[in-house]
Amino acid sequence: MALIRAIPPAMQAALDSGSFHPVVMVHLDWPDAPVFAHSGVGTIRFDGQDWVGVGKFGAISLPEEGEGIAASAATFRLLGLPDEVFERLADPIRNRMARVLFGVTTERGGNVLLADPVEVFAGYMDSAQYRASVSGLETTHGVELTASTGPSARAAASFYHSHEDQVVSHPTDTLFLLFVNNEAQAASLTWPAS
Repeated sequence: MALIRAIPPAMQAALDSGSFHPVVMVHLDWPDAPVFAHSGVGTIRFDGQDWVGVGKFGAISLPEEGEGIAASAATFRLLGLPDEVFERLADPIRNRMARVLFGVTTERGGNVLLADPVEVFAGYMDSAQYRASVSGLETTHGVELTASTGPSARAAASFYHSHEDQVVSHPTDTLFLLFVNNEAQAASLTWPAS
């Protein structure tokens, strides 16, 4: 499998050895209460944040990586939640950032990262919903959250790019000087040619 992202050398060495201790880390930009969680137990301190372990109570389904430009979705599940989590389901999370990182710890079930984790998914939250599942006499309560890749609704778009725009990033580039009257020329063209 070809690697498509930079992996820190210490993590790469652990992966190559075949004996490593993986951890998945999730950051959800929840309004007024950002979520930092990981797939183990205990707390991992990384990037100035305390990432709390959810252990077997959490699950993630990520889209396969590809070269296409189509949006794809990830699903996050958390079971057995306290009441305050259910009270936050109506929070406006749509189009807020969701990130998933992959890391390696120094020991099995450990809370010390061997190297900085690598981002494996970045997208925007769509919705969070209450989910219940029944198995025999037991009912499990939880939350399911979806996130999609692609541009955020908050992202700005621009339809025009002028010579002035270009020289801000590339001061010596004169290519767009040739397009001074491009808009007027485009208006006079018809397609298909008659």
